[in-house]
Amino acid sequence: MKYAAIDIGNVCIAIEKTAPFKGMGLPVEQGNIPGLAECVAAFEFGQIGEEEFFRRLTALPYCKNISVERAAELYDSILLHPVPGMPELLCSLPEMGVTPVFFSDISTFHLEGSRKRFPEMRNFEGIYSFDYGAYKPSPILFEAFEKKYGKPVIYADDRSDLIEGAEKYGWNAHCFRSAEILKLEIIRILDK
Repeated sequence: MKYAAIDIGNVCIAIEKTAPFKGMGLPVEQGNIPGLAECVAAFEFGQIGEEEFFRRLTALPYCKNISVERAAELYDSILLHPVPGMPELLCSLPEMGVTPVFFSDISTFHLEGSRKRFPEMRNFEGIYSFDYGAYKPSPILFEAFEKKYGKPVIYADDRSDLIEGAEKYGWNAHCFRSAEILKLEIIRILDK
């Protein structure tokens, strides 16, 4: 069996990380709100659950007057829509002899939100930061993937730093630009 490691954010689902702040009328990035990055990391590392995450989130400066329900809506607004062509590509890969496996730094909340926007995602397994308490390019995640699936024929991500990390780990990595280009790269690899 051949596997493709596929990131989710900006590969399968278009994201806008600043959307919650725009929704609050704040001109800030995630890293500028004291305590926010740590809160998000604890959630994405699986150290805290959804209820605790939103409790901590709404206790942060700039968020104290926001209800848990509104905080959840704002946090969900990071996720936009499926990246054009990716639902079709992921569903066609098994016919090409390649099984897609998600390889993503993500929370359970955003994984479920992604699946609502892109229902075909439910058909495939994944290696997620919340299961392993680490972000890519940690060897913990690469080792977890290889232990379960072996080395993938390709790893697709939109972030060049993660592509470099994967290449250092010995993976064939592709910097995602479009579903069409990714499909051509997979065909090229399979034809070798």
